[in-house]
Amino acid sequence: AVLLAMGATAAHVKNANKDQANLETSVAKRGTVVSSVSGNGVLQPVTTVEVKSNVGGQIVDLAVDEGDTVKAGQLIARIDPSDAQSTLDQAQADFSSSLAKVNQARQALSLQTIQTAADITSSQQALESARQKLLQADKQAKVQPRLTSEAIRQAQSSLDSAQASLKQTQSALVPQKIASTKASYDEARASYTKLEKNLARQKALLDKGFVSTSDVDDAEAQFQSAKAQLDSAKSKLDTVNEESNQDLQSATAKVAQATAALETARANGMQDSLKRQELAASRASLKQAEAALAAARASRYQNQMKREDILQAEAQLLKAKAAVVNAHTQMGYTTVTAPRSGVVVKKYVEKGSIVTAGRQAMAGSGSGVTIVDIADVSRMRIVADVDETDVNKITLGQEVDVSVDACPDEVFPGKVVKIAPEAEVNSNVTTVPVTVELAQTDR
Repeated sequence: AVLLAMGATAAHVKNANKDQANLETSVAKRGTVVSSVSGNGVLQPVTTVEVKSNVGGQIVDLAVDEGDTVKAGQLIARIDPSDAQSTLDQAQADFSSSLAKVNQARQALSLQTIQTAADITSSQQALESARQKLLQADKQAKVQPRLTSEAIRQAQSSLDSAQASLKQTQSALVPQKIASTKASYDEARASYTKLEKNLARQKALLDKGFVSTSDVDDAEAQFQSAKAQLDSAKSKLDTVNEESNQDLQSATAKVAQATAALETARANGMQDSLKRQELAASRASLKQAEAALAAARASRYQNQMKREDILQAEAQLLKAKAAVVNAHTQMGYTTVTAPRSGVVVKKYVEKGSIVTAGRQAMAGSGSGVTIVDIADVSRMRIVADVDETDVNKITLGQEVDVSVDACPDEVFPGKVVKIAPEAEVNSNVTTVPVTVELAQTDR
């Protein structure tokens, strides 16, 4: 307990009681009257810090005890770092994964950009090729009917000519040639027969002596000449017959060839339909090429999506990096140090105790288990309860004499540093808390 005496100089006069029978008198003289105000309180440090762990876990080392003097940064306790280390390892793994995703996203953008440019160039070339094919197909589709018609006309004309030639060969040329040659053959045969008989007659007459040998020789010569003429006529007739057969076969073959050519020309009339189909296919190909070019150009939006993927990956990387920093911080929190110099005035836990985190988002500040209290004993104060009837005699900065129960013969100087703005009522007694700070302190 501490007793405070607050003094001031004042005049004190007692009123005389006229009804009092016995009066005491004395000689009036000048002097000093002391009026004091006292109050009791507890001596305590001006500041006391609760030391808590920012992470939860088991205390594996407690380095201080009550009464120890510590300096700022001195080890107070160590918390089991297993959970924090696991969190740090996970955060570092997530950071590595996020970094890989960023690199992957950047490579994907590069490849997408190249691919998009290549697709656009290829689609433009394909479109130009489709346009050229369409122009060619259009020309062919317009020309083909004329070509087909002309081919049929020429084939028909060739067939008519071949048929006419065959007919002429069959009806005129061959019969005339054969007839003329046959007449010459018949004439040579008749001459041969006549001269053969004449030769036989001349020989018979020669045997009878009716003719001379020269007459037989003349008949023999005429016979041989007729025979030669007959052989020549026979050979010519055979040749004419063979040539006539060949002429007929040739004319017939030309007719067949012309007929086949006409059929081919007529069959080629399907080329008109095929060219129209090719034209339709070329138009469809052109539309497909235009659509492919539009799709290739639209794929440039993929570039923007890839850029957004990079931004997302980079944001995730920043988040992972922050998680690593936080994990390092949490790892550092497993070592609890003194936030300031002072004296350990209270120890709340022992080695092996389980403490909760002093920082929890749901619990808010002030949560968690206190490990120790560290007081700054370089500045001490007393909060004394002063009766409300005496508080008007106290002012800020007023000097105060302080006595403590532990040292009853000593008086310590102090000063009023605070007067509470609100009174307190305990057991129907109204007091006002007054804070007094000691001028000097020691252990």
